Amino acid sequence: MEKEKCYKKNNYLCYACCSDKFLEAHEVYKYDYKKGEVKFLEVIPLCHKCHMFIHSGYLTVCPK
Repeated sequence: MEKEKCYKKNNYLCYACCSDKFLEAHEVYKYDYKKGEVKFLEVIPLCHKCHMFIHSGYLTVCPK
């Protein structure tokens, strides 16, 4: 459900590169290390390539 909503919200395009191939859902969180808190922000669509770049540390996505 949430995955399909995030795809539709972004017109079925990758949030980072606008590709429409191999979309995956990526959860975005805000971390406050001093307070020890984690807050869920949103789910964004990413193509497989951009998703792997994020998890490898080569790409950062700032939510809208």
